[in-house]
Amino acid sequence: MVELGHALANVVTLPTLISLLIGIVLGLLGGALPGITITLTMVLLLPFTFYLSPEASIALLLGTYVAGFTGGAFSAITLNMPGTPSAAGTALDGYPLAQKGQADLALFLAIIGSLFGGVLGFLVLVSFTPVVASFAIRFGPPEVAMLILSALTLVIVFSSGNLLKGLLSAGIGAALALVGLDPVTGVPRYTLGQLELQDGIPFLIALIGLFAFPQLVQALGGRKDVFVKPMPFRVRQLLQRALSWSMVRVAAVGALIGTMVGAIPGTGGPIAVFLAYGAIRRVLPRERRTLLGKGAPEGVVACEASNSAVSPGALMPLITLGIPGDPVTAVLLGALIIHGLAPGPLFFQQNTTFVYEIFAVVALAILLTSLVALLGARLLLLALNLPRPYLASLISTLVLLGTYSIRNNFFDVGLMLLFGVLGFVFQRFNFPVVPLLLAIILFRPLEQNLRMALTLSGGDLGIFLNRPIALLFLLVATAALFASLRGEYLRALQRKRGFS
Repeated sequence: MVELGHALANVVTLPTLISLLIGIVLGLLGGALPGITITLTMVLLLPFTFYLSPEASIALLLGTYVAGFTGGAFSAITLNMPGTPSAAGTALDGYPLAQKGQADLALFLAIIGSLFGGVLGFLVLVSFTPVVASFAIRFGPPEVAMLILSALTLVIVFSSGNLLKGLLSAGIGAALALVGLDPVTGVPRYTLGQLELQDGIPFLIALIGLFAFPQLVQALGGRKDVFVKPMPFRVRQLLQRALSWSMVRVAAVGALIGTMVGAIPGTGGPIAVFLAYGAIRRVLPRERRTLLGKGAPEGVVACEASNSAVSPGALMPLITLGIPGDPVTAVLLGALIIHGLAPGPLFFQQNTTFVYEIFAVVALAILLTSLVALLGARLLLLALNLPRPYLASLISTLVLLGTYSIRNNFFDVGLMLLFGVLGFVFQRFNFPVVPLLLAIILFRPLEQNLRMALTLSGGDLGIFLNRPIALLFLLVATAALFASLRGEYLRALQRKRGFS
């Protein structure tokens, strides 16, 4: 802690603090605007770091990284348009709360949950980085495959009251994830001769289409419950709700899961969020579980705590092993290399002071992000006073520009509109969208890791049973599926008795 105190004194300088605040503001905006992602925001900022000191550069990028996760909750809660993939979990309960006139509560809980998750993730980062990194390095293809499988299973069985609809939604997503080059052989699959589809369907385009388009159609169609109205932001009353034992408990569960998942390379926020969302069902009382997906404040807190804890967790393998945990930390890795700093096993020994300066910047970023977000939340609610046609037109413009900017072609705009139609059909017939989206995001890494694992074992499926960590995740997925089937069976019996 002495080294951390010295590092904090080193980074509390005007250039570093200005860079950090700029990064936080841009991160909140990049996370909140559909299509303008954290990764894209950081890539755009990377050239500016050439002219900054290492401390100011890392402050700018880490501020963007930490704040981006919190920013995704803003549009997810107020407009049901997640700015980041992991914010799709926040939308499950955040948007229903906003529709009930509790947008201020949902936003406040999201910010407090982010703060709690970030602080816990930071404490783990500082205290247990070598331990967690040594555990993460034991994750080979079998473990990662079973981790992704368990996350998919949990979101299928918990995101909808109808297991069959959840399975069908995930199946469609898995089929769409097959589009593109085979991850092992490189052979094109189902691309219809389109070069734009050889890299697969970008999940950001699917995210924008599935969530943004149906909301815009409803808004332009005259629905009055699409955009929420601003409410007074009563901090004292909201803080009492946020500090209740139930909220603290689910935030702790979410933060622990987020930190552990973030430390595993190749995973990321969506896996952590939906694992946490499934886990809190074991923590909440029975009467609270039934509210999940319908406006449960605990769902917002758990998702945002898990979401924000991913960022400190993902720094663990980056710093100790030189392995980026997700695309955003890959940008951070590039920035460090530009400044002559190569993370890896010797990074602690050779750059001890700078490592603790990174820790200090993360701590400041977490605290300042919550402060800036609290101030910005009221402005956001006031901005929603705009007449619905103007607001819908503005969001439509941002959606189209954000979609086009992902790969700078109009093919993606058409693809986004197709996903928008699919999302509208899903909404019309009460099919859950989240399993579809998560399958698009995760099925390709699931397929890749499964095939790599089977290659290592010579086609022997026993590799998933002989490795304890992989077996644990497989048992979690099996237990969740069995519990859901049992619940479906009991509900069917109750309906049968009701008709007899």
